[in-house]
Amino acid sequence: MKDRRVYEEIRALVEAHGGVMDHVRKGFLYGAWIVRVGDNKRIFRSDGSGYPELDKLYEPKPGISNPDHWEDYSNTLIPGAWGRFVRLLSEK
Repeated sequence: MKDRRVYEEIRALVEAHGGVMDHVRKGFLYGAWIVRVGDNKRIFRSDGSGYPELDKLYEPKPGISNPDHWEDYSNTLIPGAWGRFVRLLSEK
């Protein structure tokens, strides 16, 4: 059985659009994802409970109405996740 990579679904979208998504710890209290797609680059920082901006691209698990931790989300992206992600990339 193949292990699922962290943020597998988002990483697959990034890579499908010619981008890269690298995780770094050095220089960040809880770590960060550095994402590059085309001319856009964005750093997504962890708050210690996950990566809130990335986590919100996933559907919450059944029965969880106010997710606040990465474990509260499923492995299923929300509808329109790529469009929302592209908007996040363009924010500085």
